[in-house]
Amino acid sequence: MNKSGIIKKRSLVGIFFLMVFTCGLYSFYWWYKTKNEINRVGGSIPPYWFCLLPFFNIYFDFRYAQDLVRFVRKQDDAVIEWGYFFLIIFLPFIRTFIIQRDLNNYISKTL
Repeated sequence: MNKSGIIKKRSLVGIFFLMVFTCGLYSFYWWYKTKNEINRVGGSIPPYWFCLLPFFNIYFDFRYAQDLVRFVRKQDDAVIEWGYFFLIIFLPFIRTFIIQRDLNNYISKTL
């Protein structure tokens, strides 16, 4: 973890093996944990159960992408926010690694 303990640094290889070993169930846990971590650095992503309900999940994904860009990447660019939103919606397996890379980069910058 970084010195403030807000965001946990995770190994991309470890995430891959956990996702394979648990047949994808780890991704739900990862999604929940990273949502809370982004909220601790200033985000306002809605409760996790939003991502489990139809239509609410779209709002949840958009807020996740928006807060990831604003509070982790430290950018205020709607194009990048929409890019992450489409990444989350259409490439769920790849999104995990790209988002975790961004979280790990955030940790590296704060140390």
